[in-house]
Amino acid sequence: MLESLVFQCLLCLLGQAGNGLQPTPNDLESPAEMPHRPRPASLPVELPAEAPHSYRPTPPELVADALMLPPGHTLTGQPVTLASALAAVRDPAQQLEVVRAYWRLAEAVAVYRFQLDSNRRLEGVEPPPGQTARMAAARAASKAQLGETELQVLTAQHALVLHARLPTNSPLPLPVDRPHVGQYITRFRELFAHGMAPPATRRLDRTLPIRFRAIEARAKAVAAAQEAYEAASEGGQWTGHIDSLERLNRLQREWIGAVCHYNQEIAEYAVAVAPPGTNGAALVGLLIKPSPAPVRPLVSDDWSGVQPAGLTEPVPEPAAGSPQPTPAQRPPESSGEPTPAVRPPAAEPTPAKRPDALPLPLIPPGEGAATAPASDRVLPQRPVVPIEHRAPESDEEIDLPPPPENVPASPAPFEADGETAPLPNHAPAPAAQLRTVERSAAVLPSLYPGLAGRSPGVLAKQLNLSLHWNRSLPDDSGAPIELLAGLKRRTVDRPKLIAAYWTVREHAAAWQVWRQHLQWLDELSFAVAEGSAEAGRLSTARLAAEASSVAAHAELVEAQFHLAEAVGQSSDALWPLAATRPHSGQYLLQLEALPPELARSWSVRRPADTLPRLSAAVGERAVAVVESDAARCETEAGWLDGSATFAEVLHALELQTGHTLAFLATLTAYNHTIADYATRILPDATPDEQLVNALVITE
Repeated sequence: MLESLVFQCLLCLLGQAGNGLQPTPNDLESPAEMPHRPRPASLPVELPAEAPHSYRPTPPELVADALMLPPGHTLTGQPVTLASALAAVRDPAQQLEVVRAYWRLAEAVAVYRFQLDSNRRLEGVEPPPGQTARMAAARAASKAQLGETELQVLTAQHALVLHARLPTNSPLPLPVDRPHVGQYITRFRELFAHGMAPPATRRLDRTLPIRFRAIEARAKAVAAAQEAYEAASEGGQWTGHIDSLERLNRLQREWIGAVCHYNQEIAEYAVAVAPPGTNGAALVGLLIKPSPAPVRPLVSDDWSGVQPAGLTEPVPEPAAGSPQPTPAQRPPESSGEPTPAVRPPAAEPTPAKRPDALPLPLIPPGEGAATAPASDRVLPQRPVVPIEHRAPESDEEIDLPPPPENVPASPAPFEADGETAPLPNHAPAPAAQLRTVERSAAVLPSLYPGLAGRSPGVLAKQLNLSLHWNRSLPDDSGAPIELLAGLKRRTVDRPKLIAAYWTVREHAAAWQVWRQHLQWLDELSFAVAEGSAEAGRLSTARLAAEASSVAAHAELVEAQFHLAEAVGQSSDALWPLAATRPHSGQYLLQLEALPPELARSWSVRRPADTLPRLSAAVGERAVAVVESDAARCETEAGWLDGSATFAEVLHALELQTGHTLAFLATLTAYNHTIADYATRILPDATPDEQLVNALVITE
């Protein structure tokens, strides 16, 4: 009865009328319905408004161009609409798999298109004398990547054939419909105002707005990278030309990946709320909104009769104080036209707020310096098997020096209106000296100066303490929960809860790493000249980092949902946040203490063989983080004395952030494997306290 009421509410909200289920426009936000969103705070230095490459295509234009294959491409297949791919499938779970396969194919085709463009651009560049070897290497790498992307398209085509149950005599499919890149209105509160919502819909209601913000941010980064590439091409900067092309290709891939992930989650939500027996055409109406304007066919010079579904173009944001546009009125029922749902007055889900404050320094206050435990705790002997943690080195206690005091920020050299800021009343300094002072103020000191030359085990422990500290998290991140408390409240088996717990811990740390990265870029913005090539590179880097930060927030919220499910809190307003730090030291297996048949079983041998290698990998990743931090400082020092370029500074920043994220991922994989091993060799009745002692060192 309750399920029927929910579905009737859904049909009402979507404007469904008549006896049969008809395809209706999906619950997407049209331009007239889009609320005014304040622009994010801009960098102190921006490209001038009159820059020659100031036009930036909209996300719908980007996705339409990405799926338009140019003449001379080598892909084969027949364009297939999403509705036709769903025609032979009625089971909701199978419909979802078809939609996912369709968007994976769309992503593969777009990546192929991006790589094909990059390959052709490289072929058209003549290198200067002495650079032919680098050009040959770049062309060879691009050609190899193009072949790999073509193979990925072929793999995705066959996956769609299997899920959609296409006839065996039909050609391989090529996607026609474009994924949605606008805001998606879930109407979650209305649909489930009087009933229990499926768990997945709660997660998607919170993550979809964040995924949309990530798409917008990544689209801006792609546009900025395109501008930087065109500027480098026209300026004759050959080295910058190659680097900017590689950056553009990478950002394009990240953007289309975010778009297709967003559409897969939209499909998951739509399938969860759609009435039973919904056919393919009706389901498509909940996923994408066709455009009334004609659009180009997918494949240039071929299949001209096929028209892919379009998306509503966004309108420019209105000026502050201007009246907001109102949605179009419902047409007469005699027109037979499908009508969108009317926006409710105050029940719309809103994206999570972006935190205003920048992250604090990496060293936790109150701990003075991040201090490793004096010795890893040896666990008490147990009747079944003794498990203990062992310190990898003898010098494991080390204090990081306290973070340097924040240097008072010097006034920005350019005010918001573009005018030069007034200097203090004293003799003006030479321009070169002033620029050096500005750069010195923008350069951040080393984060790990006291760790140089330390052992990998010590570095891993110190980074674990510094990175897995909740110093600055989103406003909606929820209340911290210790691993032991989570185990006592669990509603699933213990391995599943532990896996969800460590995943939340990783994503929380990763989000903070991206906020730190943005803080670095903001500091650098005070030391570059407005309208310069450095400002363009910095703007691109900042937009890309902001997009990665938003995406990291979405991953954190999704991981928190799975943890909330595991502890029975998925219906709460805020979901729990993991507070226990993972284990980073070596792990003693003591296989000799296990029963021989258990020790020889593959279920135990797999984690037992993997743990020592993962432990070593954690230490190696930690070394890479500390070394990259020193390399960043060295590069910034070279920038101050003129021996390094600003592009090298940005590259050093990206390397340090990349190594830090890789350390977090490896540490999480290590703790997942520890949990796998411990839960397999300990009896099911092992107390939670004893299990936690077998997983981490409790302090």
